[in-house]
Amino acid sequence: MNFKMFLFKGILVLTLIFGLILSSCQENEIEYGLLTIKNLPDVEIAYEGFIGEAYWYVGVLYNPDKIESQLDVHNWSFGNGVASNDDGSNRPSKGLSPFKMMSSKAEFLDSTRTYMVHIQPSHKSYETYRAIMLDVTFIKGNATIDYNDMTPYYSLPYSK
Repeated sequence: MNFKMFLFKGILVLTLIFGLILSSCQENEIEYGLLTIKNLPDVEIAYEGFIGEAYWYVGVLYNPDKIESQLDVHNWSFGNGVASNDDGSNRPSKGLSPFKMMSSKAEFLDSTRTYMVHIQPSHKSYETYRAIMLDVTFIKGNATIDYNDMTPYYSLPYSK
């Protein structure tokens, strides 16, 4: 066998192996659920000649046993996220419900489970609207809640 034929077969085999490896890799695809929040406050920004909508950061987290303070919410928020409305552009959904919730976790979209919901306006002048709700039942990534039933974040003591 001449060298050119050997080189050709070697390249062909390596290409096939590389193709099989790439085709067997699966990426974690981001899938979506919907969170509807009834009676969500209007958070329109109006200052210094600028008028527009503020944005809401919405997070779905594993349901904690209990939340008794602002510090509990802060500490629980790290590492317990399941879904959010942030598409990675650091520009979350505008203040309109329903929110498109993105998750790469199969249990969020494939089952019925309870989670904690944490919402916060992006603009400081509306930070008093920040709120949480425990035990929100999501069915295949979808849930409906009422803002009036949520616990205002600032009604919680700072620490317990």
